[in-house]
Amino acid sequence: MQLRLLEYLFDALPLGLVVLDAEGRIVVYNRAEERMAARSKQSVMGRGFFEEVAPCMDVRQLAGQFRDNIGKRPIDLTVEMTFPFPHMDRPRDVRVRMASFEADGAPHGFLVIEDTSLQRSVERMKEQLQSLLVHDLKNPLSSTWMNLQLLEETPSVRDAPDALELVENALDSVKRVSKMTLTLLDIGRL
Repeated sequence: MQLRLLEYLFDALPLGLVVLDAEGRIVVYNRAEERMAARSKQSVMGRGFFEEVAPCMDVRQLAGQFRDNIGKRPIDLTVEMTFPFPHMDRPRDVRVRMASFEADGAPHGFLVIEDTSLQRSVERMKEQLQSLLVHDLKNPLSSTWMNLQLLEETPSVRDAPDALELVENALDSVKRVSKMTLTLLDIGRL
């Protein structure tokens, strides 16, 4: 009864879940991970996760951490990687949390896999949009700034205090907007 309840709960999770025994063999593989990796539970149960199921270079780093620490010291690390799923035309961005625990006196590990591709895609689009906006703002601001400086130097404006004050106010405003635009660009680079 308890095992069936746990399987139901694991399958209801929106994140991929893989539980490993001390040798790195899969003992739990939930539905979200089946969908994400396009591998059935039956095809991976009992197989070595790091060697047979997910032998890519990024996962090998986790394998070393797992082997070096399982049963000796707690494991709790989170990594983000681009993971090439064989059934997809593009790699997916994933966040993987690996941790260890003990059950029935034996060490185990688990991996929680979150597909962050959509989130990363949105972040990349925001960065591109920000860069385009800043670039598109800089050009007209520079042109306006130069024209206002030329206008400030013309005798008819210099001899009319009201006109000169208006041009100087406009120049100050353009300088502030230009500074804000450069600050946005710097924030985008950070």
